[in-house]
Parts: sequence; C-alpha cells; structure tokens
Amino acid sequence: MKKTNRRVCGAVVAMGLAAAGATAWVARAATPTERFTASTDTVRDNETQLVWQRAVPSPTYTWAAARSYCEGLNAQNLGGFSAGWRLPTQKELVTIVDMCKFNPSIDSIAFPDTPPEVFWSSSVYAYDTSLAWNVHFFNGDVGYDDQSYTYRVRCVR
Repeated sequence: MKKTNRRVCGAVVAMGLAAAGATAWVARAATPTERFTASTDTVRDNETQLVWQRAVPSPTYTWAAARSYCEGLNAQNLGGFSAGWRLPTQKELVTIVDMCKFNPSIDSIAFPDTPPEVFWSSSVYAYDTSLAWNVHFFNGDVGYDDQSYTYRVRCVR
C-alpha cells in the first residue's frame, strides 16, 4: 500500500492509503506563488522550467493562427529569446492552472490581467484531428473544440 500526498489550496493533505499500488489523484491542486519568477515580458515556472509569455494578447485566434502567433514571437525576441516560442501542449497549459482560484483560475501575481476565457493548446484531439484541446481559465476545465473557433493564446518556450 502506498501513501500519497498532494498540495491542495496551499495545504498538504494526506490522501490516505491507495489500494495495492494504485495512485490517488487530487483534481484541485494549488500553484504556490513562489513557484513562478516573473519579469516584464515572461514568467519562468520554477517547477517545469517552462518560460511563459506573461501578457495575453487582446485578440482571439483560430487554432492555426494561434500557432502562427506564437512562432512569430521568435522574431520579436520576446523576453530576450529569439527561438523556441510555440503554442503549449494541453499538458503544459494545465500546469499553470490554479484550481484554488477562479475567474480566473491562475496565479494573478505571476500572470496579471489573464482573462477568464478559453485558451488554445497545440494538442490535437486524437479521434478527430479537426478538433484541438483547450483550457478554460475561468475554472480550469479542459475541453476540445473545432480549430476554426477563436480563443485566447498564451505562448511558451
């Protein structure tokens, strides 16, 4: 039997004993502020080592346009980085969700002025490649939609 702990809204909670090697999962885990190091244009996630675009552009984008927008940040040398900017995967995007907050469900110190809206990921839905995964930063929900819809974008490297 395995004992598992997960950080939940700033407190470590013992999840008890998981049966015969099974893992206990907590859906609502907090992201402590000290996890992020923010500069003017970027935020470094000290846990994942990913560097995020700090500000969210005001327009919304189709999935293809969101990918192009992120690739275009390389030419702009955002945060002093001239390579590597891209649309995050669904798994990467979920790492900045703070499920202890909502409207928006993100660390508002590290990521100020994040609208509580849907953001594209680069991950295509496996069963229908005309769909792509997204994350709703109102409450942290994950879903997928047609790539022609227009949503927000936050790039990563």
